[in-house]
Amino acid sequence: MTKKLFIALAILALHLQLNAGQVEASHASMLHDSTSPFKLNHTETLSKNTRIVHIRWQIGLGSYIYKHRVRIKTAPHADSIEYLSDAVVIWDENLEDNFEVFFKELNLDVSIPYIADGSELEVTIQGCSNKGVCFLPQTEKVDLGRMLHHVERGVDGTQR
Repeated sequence: MTKKLFIALAILALHLQLNAGQVEASHASMLHDSTSPFKLNHTETLSKNTRIVHIRWQIGLGSYIYKHRVRIKTAPHADSIEYLSDAVVIWDENLEDNFEVFFKELNLDVSIPYIADGSELEVTIQGCSNKGVCFLPQTEKVDLGRMLHHVERGVDGTQR
């Protein structure tokens, strides 16, 4: 019994080594999320006709975010999404393909026509470390309606 268990574990370990560094969801066993190096910050910029939510993902040293894994959902639907950070093309040896990635930080401006109670922004990203550890997709939700009430009331509670 012990010998069969050892052989099964050895085969599993070999399989994991052969597939190390792959990012696709089918390889979820290779993905890691407990110490994600990605931190979200956001601010809202008000203008007469539109509202812009600035998204800034801080990316830990030795890690990167895949551009094709960035997903933005808004309610109401965003007018535009502008990447303010430049992506760098890297060659992924495991997937044998070029990918656009962001290092250090990812900055986006999301233009939304209006914000009301219940308006929300959902941002999903996925990335890896230079050591071949890939992280599960990370999703953050921002309650835009709550942000609007905070901005309209001001810090001292007076109506603006």
